[in-house]
This record gives sequence, structure tokens and C-alpha cells, in this order.
Amino acid sequence: MASAKGVTMTSGGAGGKVLKEQELSPVVNDSNHQHPPWQENFAIFRTYKLPSILPINTLLFSEDARLLISGGDDETVYVLDTKTGECIQTLEDDNWGQITTVVWGQQELPNRENGVVLCIGTGRGCLALVALDYDATEPFPVGANTSPVFAFNDSVEKMAFDKLNNRLAVTSHSGEIKVFAVNNTSLRLLWADNIGKVITSGLFFFGGSNQSLLTIGLETSEMKCLDASKRGPPLWTKHLIGGIGSASLSSDETLLLVDNLATGNFDVYQIADNSPLRSLPIGSTRRFSKQCAFFEGSKIAVCGSDTNKVFIVDVANNYVVQTLTTCRGTYMTQTVCVTPSSSRNVFVAAACRGYVYIWEKSTPQVQVNVRADDPPPSRYRRVGSAILPYLGFAVAGTVGHWLPHAWKLGQDIIMKTADYLIQNGADRTMELPREAVDKIFEMAAAASRALDMSSALVSSRTLDMAAIATTTYTAATATATMTSPSATSLFDMAAAAAGH
Repeated sequence: MASAKGVTMTSGGAGGKVLKEQELSPVVNDSNHQHPPWQENFAIFRTYKLPSILPINTLLFSEDARLLISGGDDETVYVLDTKTGECIQTLEDDNWGQITTVVWGQQELPNRENGVVLCIGTGRGCLALVALDYDATEPFPVGANTSPVFAFNDSVEKMAFDKLNNRLAVTSHSGEIKVFAVNNTSLRLLWADNIGKVITSGLFFFGGSNQSLLTIGLETSEMKCLDASKRGPPLWTKHLIGGIGSASLSSDETLLLVDNLATGNFDVYQIADNSPLRSLPIGSTRRFSKQCAFFEGSKIAVCGSDTNKVFIVDVANNYVVQTLTTCRGTYMTQTVCVTPSSSRNVFVAAACRGYVYIWEKSTPQVQVNVRADDPPPSRYRRVGSAILPYLGFAVAGTVGHWLPHAWKLGQDIIMKTADYLIQNGADRTMELPREAVDKIFEMAAAASRALDMSSALVSSRTLDMAAIATTTYTAATATATMTSPSATSLFDMAAAAAGH
């Protein structure tokens, strides 16, 4: 297979362009091949129809995957509940305009609880912060605190939150960058700068203590590393291949995945030396930006497309694991997201023409070897096994109370059955073999003997379980020896006699 070629577009003097070709080894779109089953198990979980078909610009799962936040050109934030499949709240403000991006802000409060804030970037240069409250009827019961952080016509492009230091970095359409200290829903400006006339397509806090900021330019393809603590010149600059539509940094900060607008593919870079590793040929032909995201560390990625497809890509082993389908037709699926690594559920979400789709990764089942004739395990069997020892102690401890009554009841049933059969035999209403009548009387005699012995044992308070078992066996043997052809009929007639 021929190598994919990318074109680097970098600033060249007075607005010029320097074109540079570089080859990257592609991966194979091998979704029909047999691969480890734990990778090929995403199935549709939820589908939401939003009121508008305007583009959805951003999707964001909560830490526990219970909520999915959606925002777009209809100037509304939708709060979707993944458990119920419903939209449980909407957030909007006349000052916001389009919803361009959303991120979570988490802070450690004085009571040692985590205060979670939703940060909303808007098309009119505003930044809105709204506190999350899971215990309330609605997740966001208090109105948003909205601040104009950029000019009215300078939209918020990207945001990144530093959980270690409670800092929020924000970039604008015109190249402004600001870093704020966040206290609940309040902002305090730490520093501001201008990184040039560039639209930011990627923004990340980086390093062991989040001491650095990575910014990636859409048209310039420049990746700049800034000191996150103060304003200053870039620590270093790296030129990537092609225009960069979007970017995702792996959670272990080893790989960077970018949408190459020049080739339509997704390129993988190694952060250690900023070197390109390979190109993931998703097959896009229309050069529109499309989002991507890592999950499961840096092994797997989800990639949007210029069609109704979402691609699950094994980055480590170089193949497309699974292809997911969104809406019908040729509409693009540009917006995607995945659940955080802390979530027990693994979801992938994508948006297409007013619809939001969620796929769930199923958990592999542990195979247990059982015999074919074994009954399937059940909750009732487990409960019965747990209470069986206690039931045995209860039976043994109360045997003096219930055993005489049980034997007396059995004797009554047998004697009534014998009377019934003899009477009907005398009336010639049925044909009854002589040996069957003899069995009836043998059973009655055995029951009488067992009753007498059990009564004596109980009255003497000598609960000899071996003796009781012997008398029980005697009566059971008398019953089991009924081998005549009329044995089944005898049981039926005994039941009828018991009702008289």
C-alpha cells in the first residue's frame, strides 16, 4: 500500500506559505478481519433527537458517564441523561450566542469534597460557569455566572482546565489566550497574551504538574509550548503536517492525534520528540475539520469523518477496529467524544444533523465450564444454599413440636384412603386388585408404628435421630414397594380421599 503524503503549511515571511511533503505510514482499514473480541464490541446504546438540526459543536461526558453535555449553533446547552435516555435540562442565555466548546472544572473544596463546574465557551466572547449538583432535581439548579472574556465578535475557540492548580486556559478566534484562576464559579485573570493571528484547534495543559500549555494552530499547523504560569515567548515551536482541524492528547501524554486537513487523515505524533509516527487513513475526501479522542490510554482512538461514519481505531496495532454508523445520507459526523478514564462505563458519542448517538462498549463475559445436564445457576439457588444450614438447625430444634402432628396427618390420609377404596370396591364401582388393598393396610400399619415410636421418643425427650430416620425409612419403603399396575391410580385415589 502506498504511503500517505501530507503537506505542511507553515508561516513563510510576509504571509507566504512553505509547502513541505512528508510521508507517514498508514494503518489498514481492516474492520472485517478477526481481531481480539474485546475491541469489537461497541453497540448502540442511546439516540437523542435534539430540537434543532443546526450543527452540534461540542460533546462532553461527565466523570461518571451519567450526563452527556451537548452544545451547538442553536445557542443552547442540552443536558442528556444516559440512564433514562432523556434531556433533563437546558441552559441558555441571550448573551451567549453559539456554544463553541465546553469543559469540566473540578476543584477541591474546604469540606474535602470536589466542586464540579461546567465551563461554557460561547460565540460572543463570553465564558459561563455553572455549578453541578447531583442531589438537586436538576443537575444545574443555579444560574450560570457569565463573564465577557473576549470582544463581542471574538468567539471562544478552545478551553483546557488544570485540575492540579484550578486554572482555566481559554483561547479566542483572533489568537488571544488567557489563563484564569477558578474559585467555584468565579474567575480571576492570571495572565493574558496573543499568540498571533491563529485559530486554535488544540489546547492542553501538559507536564507532570501541568507546568506547560500546548497550543495548536488550525491554518499555521504550529504547535507551541508555553509556560502555563506566566506570559512569555514560546518555550519551543513545532510545525506539524498539514492544516490541523482538531487534536487530542492521550491521557498518558505520550501521543498526539491530529486531524490533517491536507490529507483528510488522522496523524499520530510522538510527544517525546514531536516526531510523526503514522497516518490513520479514515478516507475523508471533504476537507472539513473533524474531531478525535483517545481512550484506554493511548491504545484506541475514536475519529469522526466527513460521512455518517465513526471509526474506532487501534492506534497501537494499526487497524480500524470497528465502524459505527450515525444518520442516513451523506451528512458529516464531525463531533465525537468518549467517557473519561475514571468512568466504569465506556461510551462513545457522536453528533450528526441534530441527532446525538451513544455507543456502549460491552464487558467480556467470563466463561464457566459446566456440564450440559447442570441446571443454570439462579439467585434462588444461591439464597437457598445460604439459608439451608440455618433451616436444618431450626428443624432439629423444633422436631418435638411438629413430628407427632406430621405422622398423625400421614396416618389419617392412609386410613381414609383405605376406607374409601374398600367401600368403593364393595359397591363394585371400581376394579381393585387384592394386592393393592394389602399395600394400603401395610402403609397404615407402618405409619402407626412410626407414630407410636416418634411419640415415645418425643415424650421421653430422647431425640434419637437414627431411630426417627429408621421409622421414616420403614414407612417410605412400604410406599415405594407398590409396584402393581394400579400404583399410579392409588396415588390419585389417595388424593381424592384426602379431600373427603
